[in-house]
Amino acid sequence: MDMIPKNSGADTDIVLYVLEGFNGIPSADPLSSQLIYLIKIHAIKRIQIKTSKFYVNANLPRLECNHSVITHPVLIRNYIENIIRIECCKEESYCKHMNDKYPKEHGRIIAYQNVITNFLEKIALVNGWGSNDNILESTKLYSKGIFFPFKFVFVRHLRNIMDNKMFDLYNYQWKFEVIDKIYEDAAVYLNDFSNTLGDKPFMFGKYPTTLDVYLCSYLAPALLYKYPDNRMEQLIYSCDTNLEVYIKKFVDLYGDLNEGFPKKIEPITDRASIPVMIAAGFFTVSAMMIFAKLHGIFKF
Repeated sequence: MDMIPKNSGADTDIVLYVLEGFNGIPSADPLSSQLIYLIKIHAIKRIQIKTSKFYVNANLPRLECNHSVITHPVLIRNYIENIIRIECCKEESYCKHMNDKYPKEHGRIIAYQNVITNFLEKIALVNGWGSNDNILESTKLYSKGIFFPFKFVFVRHLRNIMDNKMFDLYNYQWKFEVIDKIYEDAAVYLNDFSNTLGDKPFMFGKYPTTLDVYLCSYLAPALLYKYPDNRMEQLIYSCDTNLEVYIKKFVDLYGDLNEGFPKKIEPITDRASIPVMIAAGFFTVSAMMIFAKLHGIFKF
């Protein structure tokens, strides 16, 4: 159960742990990318962003603050949103949260976000974990940067989590019918987003909103990770306007963890336990000996 720290505005040592990303995407996990984009766009430097080479628990993102831990994505996002509000209002009489630049569009922003939360999350799940080829690619992406032999434990935990999510998505229906229907619906939603975008740099004008954050966090992996089953990528390219140019531009602006948001490589509190490390070491040595025996490197 998450322990939610009291947000007083004076928190210290706020650390957000995420999975590592590449190709300009800050994290392989879309939910982690959302949080990173929010932090970067608002230039909130009180929150450190870290990855780990020694992680074995696939339940990320994870936020640690005031000796408390939050692992539920919605609670993490709410906590970071509160930090943003506090930081933005320190020296001004009004808050400069990204959505406040479009007060008349606030209702549309929220409505679109609900669509993204309820649907594009499913799209991202199916795109990454709905076919055998993409499952292998996603497993590589999510475990990128995890040190051997910790990767074995991490991948097993990750696959259990994703298998459970896919089982809930299918809900005892025929797998391929569910996937085909989701891709059909995706084409409709993407064209709607494309029409809303038009020739603007962001969905509602010159500045990004949380809608841009959520949309690009879910669609960028399909566009930039080059999955073997690339149906989602082709749907993005098939939109009337340059939706792919918009996504790539957003990732280019806010994706890299640059100065002020360092990509630190540190062990974290939920790292592998001593027994797990010993077992992993024993497994590694045993595998090496079996390999050497099979290939005649030495005899025993």
